[in-house]
Amino acid sequence: MWKPKKKEIICIFIIFSILCFWLCGCQEDVVENSQDSEPEKDFEIVLEQNETISEDDLPVFRVDSLAVAVSDNKFDIKSYYCKVRETVANKYWIDENGVLWGTGYNDYGQLGNGKVDEIGVTQEEPVRIAESVVSVDTSVNGYFMIYLTADGDLYGVGSNRLGLLGQPYEVRYSDDQYEKITKPVLLMQNVSYASAGITSITALKADGTVWFWGEYKSLYLTKSSSGQYENYWKAEEDDSNPAKVLYNYPKQIMDNCIYAVTGNTHGAAITKDGELYTWGLNVFGDCGVELGDDDYVRKPSKVLDNVYMVWPEKIDMRGLNHEYRIDSYYRNVYNFNIFAILNDGTIMAAGKGIGDKQKTIGLTGDLDKQSTEYCSDQFIKVKLEEFPEVECRRKLENLKWGKSMQETEEYLTEQGIEYFEDTFAPVIGTEDEYTAKELVVENSAYCLKFDDDRNLCRIYLQMGGSRDGRFQIGMTYDEIEKNAGVELIREKSEAQGSAYRIEEPIDGIYYGFLIDESNGKLKFIIESSDEDVFASEL
Repeated sequence: MWKPKKKEIICIFIIFSILCFWLCGCQEDVVENSQDSEPEKDFEIVLEQNETISEDDLPVFRVDSLAVAVSDNKFDIKSYYCKVRETVANKYWIDENGVLWGTGYNDYGQLGNGKVDEIGVTQEEPVRIAESVVSVDTSVNGYFMIYLTADGDLYGVGSNRLGLLGQPYEVRYSDDQYEKITKPVLLMQNVSYASAGITSITALKADGTVWFWGEYKSLYLTKSSSGQYENYWKAEEDDSNPAKVLYNYPKQIMDNCIYAVTGNTHGAAITKDGELYTWGLNVFGDCGVELGDDDYVRKPSKVLDNVYMVWPEKIDMRGLNHEYRIDSYYRNVYNFNIFAILNDGTIMAAGKGIGDKQKTIGLTGDLDKQSTEYCSDQFIKVKLEEFPEVECRRKLENLKWGKSMQETEEYLTEQGIEYFEDTFAPVIGTEDEYTAKELVVENSAYCLKFDDDRNLCRIYLQMGGSRDGRFQIGMTYDEIEKNAGVELIREKSEAQGSAYRIEEPIDGIYYGFLIDESNGKLKFIIESSDEDVFASEL
């Protein structure tokens, strides 16, 4: 199975997602909308905003389902409770009796069983964590987990980095060195909703106040400097720190709200009057706030009226089926955008890849080069489309075993399929021989593997199904076996599921399957040119 290791997950966020996610914060005061002076701009307007742009020409963003972006004017905070939360590292779910369970990594004590496991060790047997739970969320990198009870009590477990879980702490310069809270601790009471970023928490209390703590920080900044690394790791609250915004303990940042949420780099809240406020990273105008010298919006700022719902970075499915899953791909995640739906159903977005402005940023850290992107620092109308997985798989059917990487790249480009080379799977050799052996396709929905001669040998499919449609994600074991026409051979089990394969090829393809044992459904397919389907992947 194609599943990044712990360190690779973090690298993927830095290179592919460029989140590094540990960003911003807010102020204690309720928002002020005005500014004393006009901020300097480091962009240029390259074309006029077209107010009469046709529907067909609107910027397009992808979603898993168009059904999620519907406003019915019947807002209910309980409909946004998360019942199943899954990342690469962990899976948490609430059963029909309100019991919270967890599996996966426990290297920060995030399973709440009083133990800490070594990095890479997975807990396959479900851990019973708590009772009377109504919602759960977690850091996408597994640092910590939070859950909300029916009584409105918010609990947390895992890493107490910079006081995130409310416990006394000493400053450390490695996430692994912060105290690991292995039993759930009470963080806040009278809470009606809470969400987790990679290293931040936002809570909405029953009285309408919004509380934020933790940090937002990014490697994508307007200017790089010799002191950027030190600023990036500073542990004290400091509004003048250009690299991030940090609150070590919960701070009230708004009141009179009905909804508040945090992503990995941004936060947003909706007031009782339908006003949208945002805060966090604003390097591409992500928050819908005018670009200036500061790459962060440090106090929530009003950006829209008549708002029904808001999503930082990804329009997810929590309000429909109470599930939020990110397995080992990050399809439809837009790290530098915030999305909103108005009461009349209009979809709005701000940030990277849209609008009429250009922004040049200086990448800090190990990636020191400039990049210029189009962006919008105000919310503009956009449209959504579902991920075209059926069409994409049909095009992938034309890829034959042994096709060279160069030929494959040419074909994908010709077909308009997005991809990038995964340099974390190189051919071992000198620097001149350092070449990728994987192509990550359509935001990691699929992965193409190449042998040492860089010829296609395996295809990993994490959505839809096999290229010929014979096997579909979501099938049961019996359905897979029936369609295969042969008995499946069990390979092994792990926290993410149980692996099976077929012994003989079907139409020249050896198949491997990963089945989620918590629901008995197929979640992952491997197509291989040889019988060693899983190779060293599991």
